[in-house]
Amino acid sequence: MATYREIKGLEVPYLDADLPSASASTEAGSVWYNSTTGKLRAFVSYDTWASGADFITNDLERIAGFGTQTACVSAGGYDPASPAGARNYTYEYNGSGWSTNPNVVTTAGYGYWGTGTSTAGLIWGGNGDQDEANEFNGTSWTEGGNLNTSRTYGCGGGTQTAGLATGGTPPRTADSEEYNGSAWTEANNLNNARDSAAGTGTQTACLAIGGNPTPTGVEVYDGTSWTEVNNHPAPGAAGGAFGISTAALYYGGEGAGGTVAEAWLYDGSAWTASTDMPYASYAMASINSAPGGVSTGMTWAGSGAGNKNTIEFQNSILTFTPAAWATGGSLNLARSSLKGAGTQTAGLAFCGATPGGNRKGETEAYDGTSWTEVSDASSTRNEFAGFGQTQTAAMACCGTLPGGATANVESWNGTSWTEGPNQVNAIAGNSGAGTTASAVTWGGSPSVVDCESWDNSSWTEVANLNTGRVGTGGLGASNTSALAISGDPPGSPTANVESWNGTAWTEVGNVIDARVWGGASGTVTEGLFYGGGNDSGKSGTTQGWDGTVWSTDATMGTARYLIADTPGGTGSAALATGGFVSAVVDTVEEYTGVTTAAEASDIAFD
Repeated sequence: MATYREIKGLEVPYLDADLPSASASTEAGSVWYNSTTGKLRAFVSYDTWASGADFITNDLERIAGFGTQTACVSAGGYDPASPAGARNYTYEYNGSGWSTNPNVVTTAGYGYWGTGTSTAGLIWGGNGDQDEANEFNGTSWTEGGNLNTSRTYGCGGGTQTAGLATGGTPPRTADSEEYNGSAWTEANNLNNARDSAAGTGTQTACLAIGGNPTPTGVEVYDGTSWTEVNNHPAPGAAGGAFGISTAALYYGGEGAGGTVAEAWLYDGSAWTASTDMPYASYAMASINSAPGGVSTGMTWAGSGAGNKNTIEFQNSILTFTPAAWATGGSLNLARSSLKGAGTQTAGLAFCGATPGGNRKGETEAYDGTSWTEVSDASSTRNEFAGFGQTQTAAMACCGTLPGGATANVESWNGTSWTEGPNQVNAIAGNSGAGTTASAVTWGGSPSVVDCESWDNSSWTEVANLNTGRVGTGGLGASNTSALAISGDPPGSPTANVESWNGTAWTEVGNVIDARVWGGASGTVTEGLFYGGGNDSGKSGTTQGWDGTVWSTDATMGTARYLIADTPGGTGSAALATGGFVSAVVDTVEEYTGVTTAAEASDIAFD
């Protein structure tokens, strides 16, 4: 028998503590002896499902998907709440959240099958035009060669230039076809005609699993013909699958007993129970032909409890904790329309309005656990621009005082507030970003396009916004770099986002969900926009910014607007402070991005 040293090429380390999860030697099979516990320890891989960011659209099912866990595309789908039913949406997932792609599928439809990568994808069939194929290049869709046999609810695998389509309805068919990047060629048929099966693999090694009317039947294609292999142990149709023909995962689906959450691994000959999905679902989307086998995969949307969920599968030593908001220490003074400065563990909240609309100058400092009252601002105000990268350096600019809009500015030095110099224009509902030495403010009422720049000595009027607005979110750390996010033009919130370079404003990627009076945290290249008000009322959703596009993220525990930003925060650590729900609140929530950790296990010899 080979020894561990012969296999790994080294001796078992003798340690007084476990290996850190971030160690370079963190890999499945790493073994060490922990002298403190007297145990031989190792990192062991497990099958796990972890929640990802919510899918953008509720109640969308029978979607085509393709790509990988960190770069996938969602195409088309069926919306039971819409009279039209069929949709031509295109969404993209970057491993953290979903974003919209402005280019839509050529023909709206559902029941497509998809395969390939996020930059070279292929979908075919579907109810929109049952013989049509569409190709995606990472940016836009073009029509490919038409199928010889029209079909909906078919399955298959492969790539954009070497695809395989099989099965489907109506009528239910066993027909199979191969795609070469431009045209489809008839191939040998399935042994059993079926629809709503799950397919995964390549053009020359593909599985067709379950479906109607053969919910347990499994066949494998070798590039020439289909062969029946061991039946799937849990009968079902409209389940999901990913992997290759010798390492695949099949999960979910609808059987005689109803919708299931079970997941099963296939090794090329036999099925083994894996970790169940966190909920039962069917007609969900999958990434299908995952070239990495079953180490990583994902599924989203579908019918049942998971119609807006995204979940990721891992066979890994790592435990994934999804991004989430958690309750923090409450403010001493409940208020809305306040502003913030600093970070999640060293924050500042100042001014705002209490119940009844009473404007306040109260200032509180946060240590990551609780808030402490410090010196009040000289002027009581709300609906103002406030910012500051640290807990000891912040600014409150303009806003509404008891007498109306003001040009007054105050600076905080960690101990007290000092007035002046004032901005050029008296304004309310404005926003801003920067530091006490370099900042820019924009928007507000009565002139919703005006902007002013601060250079540590005076304020100067600079180029106007392209889209005037009040109540935007703001990111940025100087008077030459800022982001104005969403807001109210007025009339209805806009999704528009503009970037400031010190000279001019340029429109960049729109937010997914337009808001007014939301909170923001991070930088102009990596940030968050959360909460706020929209046409439907208050919102608790969070959107992440990567410098180019916005994507979905964790949902706040309490939906609200008129909340404070975290100007010195990051895209993975932020505060949502105070705000308005149906009344002014003292609620504080803390955001933590996705984290991973490896957990060691004892090695037992009995």
